[in-house]
Formats: sequence, C-alpha cells, structure tokens
Amino acid sequence: MKKSIIILILIISFITPSFIHAMPSEKKVCMAYFRSSDCLNCARVDEIISRMQQKYPYLEVKTYDAQKERKLLEEISYLYTSYRDVPMIYIGNTWFYFGSHVNISQQSKRLNETVERIYGLGGCGCPIEDGKVVYPKAVDVIIVYEEGEEINDIGEEIQNAAKYVRIDMVNATEKPSIMERFGLTHTPAFVIGDNIFYNISNATSFIENYSIVGMDFPSGWEEKKICILYFYSPSCSYCHIMDERLKELAIRYPIIMKKYNILIPKNDEMMQSYFDKYNISMEKRHIPAIFLNGKYFNTERDLPALEEEIKKWIGVGLPCDVPPNYSAEKTIKGMNFFTVIFAGLADGINPCAFATLIFFISYLERTKKKAMIPVGMAFITGIFISYLMIGFGIMQFLYASSSIKWFSRYLDIAIGVAALVLSIFSLNDAFLIRKGKKPVLQTPRFLKAKRGRFIKKITEDRKILLLAAISFLTAFAISAIEFICTGQILLPTMAVITSSSSLKSIAIMYLIIYNIMFIIPLTIILILFYYGYSSMQIAEKHENKYFISKIVIAFILAIMGAYLIYLNV
Repeated sequence: MKKSIIILILIISFITPSFIHAMPSEKKVCMAYFRSSDCLNCARVDEIISRMQQKYPYLEVKTYDAQKERKLLEEISYLYTSYRDVPMIYIGNTWFYFGSHVNISQQSKRLNETVERIYGLGGCGCPIEDGKVVYPKAVDVIIVYEEGEEINDIGEEIQNAAKYVRIDMVNATEKPSIMERFGLTHTPAFVIGDNIFYNISNATSFIENYSIVGMDFPSGWEEKKICILYFYSPSCSYCHIMDERLKELAIRYPIIMKKYNILIPKNDEMMQSYFDKYNISMEKRHIPAIFLNGKYFNTERDLPALEEEIKKWIGVGLPCDVPPNYSAEKTIKGMNFFTVIFAGLADGINPCAFATLIFFISYLERTKKKAMIPVGMAFITGIFISYLMIGFGIMQFLYASSSIKWFSRYLDIAIGVAALVLSIFSLNDAFLIRKGKKPVLQTPRFLKAKRGRFIKKITEDRKILLLAAISFLTAFAISAIEFICTGQILLPTMAVITSSSSLKSIAIMYLIIYNIMFIIPLTIILILFYYGYSSMQIAEKHENKYFISKIVIAFILAIMGAYLIYLNV
C-alpha cells in the first residue's frame, strides 16, 4: 500500500508541472503608477491600489519614482497627452490623475471600472517594458477594397473612430489572394484582429470599444512600412521635442524611422548629401532634419504637411531613400571660398598681429642670425595653434547655438551688425591714419606696454631651443590676449562659415585655411628679417600700408556683415 502511494505521488509530481506549463497563461491587466516621496495624495492612491489588488488578483502594478524616472514620465506623459505630474496612473491607452484639484473618489471609481472593462476585453500588457514606453497602442485595421471604389471618406471615418487607429489599405484587384486569405465575400471589408466587418458602423463601434487597449494586425500580417530619415544632435533641445512628435506619429502610422546622430561625421556628410540632392538652400539647412519622399521638414509647423505626406503612402509603403554620393567640392563651391581667404589675409595684415611679431623679432636682432628662423617659426606656430583653438571654440559655440533657432538667428544678425559697425570704424581709422592721427581700433595701451616688457624679459640671452619654446608659449598667450583686437575679423568669418554649412568637417577645413592665410604675412616678415631687413624698416613699410590694410579690413567686414544679415532677415 505504501509503495502504491509513493508511486502515485511521484506520478503526480511529474505530471502536475507539465500540466500547469501547458495551461494557457491567465490574462492580466497591468498599470504603471508614478509617485514621489513628497506627493500629497500618493498615500491615498497607495491605499486605493492596495485594495484593488486584493479585489482583482489579475491586476499587476509597476511603481515608478517620478523623481528618479523624470525623463520616462516626460516621455509617457507626452505620448498619452496627460499631465506631467503625480500621482499618475497609466493603463492601456488611458490615464488617471489624482492631483489635489481632482475628485479622488470619482477617479478611483473610474479606475476600477476601466480595469474591469479592460479585463473583459482580454487584458493588457504593461505600458512600460524594459524601460521603454510601449503604449498607447493603436487599433490596427486592414481595409480591403477593389479598384474604382471610393475609400477616402471611409478611411477618414475609420481614422476618426478613436484617438489611436492605424490603417493598412489593400487593393484586392491587385492582390486577389487577400480575399481568400481572410475569407472575404465582397468589398469594402474591414479586418480587425480576427474580426471581419462589411458595415462601417459596426467597424467603428468595434474600434471605439477596443480603443482603450488597442488591437494588433492579424497574426503574420506584414504592414507596408513608410521610411522617414531623421537627422538630429543629442545637444539639440528642439530635436528632443521633434523626436516625441515623431513617436506620436509612429503610433498611428506605419513609420520606420531611421535616426542619424550628426555628431558622427559620416552621418553629418550623409545629411549634407540629402540637402544637396533636394536643393535645400544654405540658410534653410538646420537640425532636426526630416526627409520623406524628396521633401524636407524641420519644424513643428511642418508636422501637418509631414502627416499628409505619410497618408499618401498608407497601404503602398515607401522604402528608405538611398543617399547620393556626397561631394565636398560641391559644398565648397556653394560657400564663399574667396571671402575666407581674403579674411584670413586681412587679419594677417591687421596691425595688432603685425606689431606683436615685429616687436618680438626686434629683440632677436641682437641675437645670432641662426636663431631668427627657429625662434620666429616657433612664435608663428604658437599664434597659429592659439588662433585655431579660439576659432574652433567659436565654431562649436555657433553650432551648438544653431539648435536654438531664434537665438542662432538673432546671434548671427548681431554679429552681422557688429561687423558692419567695425567696418565703419576701420574706414574711420583709415582716414585718421591718413591725417596722421592714431586709429581707434587697436590693442589697448596697457596691453602694449605689458607686452613690450614681457617680450624684452623673456628674450634675454638664452639658448636657441629654450628661446624657441618660450617663443611658442609667448605667442600662444599673447595671441589669446590680443584676440580683443584681432577677433574683429575672425568672429564674423566663423559666423559666415557656420551659417553657410552645417557640415563641421568642411567648417574645420575653412578654419584651417583661414589660419594659414593669417600666418602668411607673418611668415613673410620673418623671411625679410632673415635676409637683412631691420625691424625699423619693416615697421616703416607697414605703416606706409597701414591705410590700405584698414580699407581692406573695412571692405571684408562689410561683406561678411551684410551676408549674415541677408541670411537671417
């Protein structure tokens, strides 16, 4: 007898797990609950949820700390178009707010009714899975029609039946197998899950009923996707807003969104290739950049037009547009290449930059001739690197500010106006020089005095290698300090470069070209010194050309100022 009981227990122990495993999983209703430690009504909502879990064994609650999960709350509140506050409950395609101005008892009653209704419809999953918002979900509808049938009004009526509806239209004339697959007798027909409707009223009633949980397409159905190309930058605040708008569109339309971070150079170049392909003018090239069927969208105002374009491809699908080969030369031609060259040269003959090198080499005249080239080149290299770093910093700032459109626009206008004002001052300086008076735009007197004493101190009798190292560091420091004088040309030049192209690799190349042109006059001075010209002779020649250099600087500043204002007004 004992042996029989033991055998029976063993049989039951083996069979029971298999039987349980084979049983279909029970339907559940899952909700996401956002609360915080300083929330006034959260304790009351905690009690409501506790009672509901005792009442509804199938109810699963996932609780989130709103303070720690702030971004998650922001995302889900946008997708549900709910308050961004606590206590907040999301369940299925709906939400419940229990703030101070809300009747909590009434909200609790609605929540209980919703849980029971959702359970009666088959339950629902959790709004958030693995840290990602997976709800709201649309009711997916397949509209089957034949050639010649008017379905535009039908599609709009179905679309308006609930907040989240997704339609895939299939032409049975072109795809007759669809009739056999779903067992359809005539068209138009509406396939929703495993349900078939021939009457639009019945279809819309069904959609309204399931709008609270959504319903997927029939098993195995492959929806025709519409590809959207989306270029953004993580540092672009406006891009985050557009990202949320596109996610909302993706609930209602079969969108495949290809996202490209333009901080990665190859993605930036790809974006430029699309700009070129679709003939987007330089002043309109901004991020976020959205491309669909040869059209370009980049503001919230463009979203209605984007949605209308998406609707054209429902049931047809649209593959991703293949990027054309990008040519950097085309972008270069599109920018004012010669303006950058002349601006660099004009800055190089700027009296501020000239005076520093002449003053420095005048102290080297008492050293051996062989020291002039290595020490002078070290000085010029220091200026080049310092100026390059300053220019790169300005470029990064201008590109970062471009993500805030209104700020970027007014900043460019302000720089353009400043360039025009400086142009007038430079022109005025030219006439002051002609009259034998001192110019207005020059290095401040106190900096000149300190510069002279400092250079005299460091150029005392030293070895060539040490003198070259000191020369490099001195040039690096002095060029940064004297940016107050030389920057009058560099700043508007960088604004022109960044306004003309959003491709950083091209902008960096222009910056390098600018700096090479900047040091060419300085290099010529050094060569003249080496071949016997004294600092006094060079200074005299430069003073004779001072008038012309000021005229050239005024001309360059006027062009760049006018260009920046033209782009943004």
